[in-house]
Amino acid sequence: MSDDRTTYDLIPTVGQRLLFPDDRCWAVSYARLLLDDTMLRVHQLRYGIDVLRECECGHGIDDVQHFFFECEHYSHIRTVLHDDIMTIWQDSVNDGSLDLTVSFLLAPYSNGNLTHQESHKIVSAVFRFIGRASRCL
Repeated sequence: MSDDRTTYDLIPTVGQRLLFPDDRCWAVSYARLLLDDTMLRVHQLRYGIDVLRECECGHGIDDVQHFFFECEHYSHIRTVLHDDIMTIWQDSVNDGSLDLTVSFLLAPYSNGNLTHQESHKIVSAVFRFIGRASRCL
């Protein structure tokens, strides 16, 4: 891991019950994202499993930020994820704009402005994105 506090930084509150999908690949991928220990190239390079860190799309480093926000391979499903999350945000009682980050996608429960149900919906949208990407992370 690049940082021993990665998961703590995402989920600082002990006892927060996390949602996991029924699909094993999606669940493992989500857990690995939380632990900052995925099958993305940047992590595989760290362990000497891969020699490249560049994404197969040719437009960036294959890391979590690139996977969720930049990779051309996932642009069509990224739009669906963004639309789903914006609908949840707009239907909530929150004012202002939403800054989508990796931390927000993986641990919306840590956002004090969302209800548990709204956080649950956001994580479910992230699970669908992971599933549609057809990539076990």
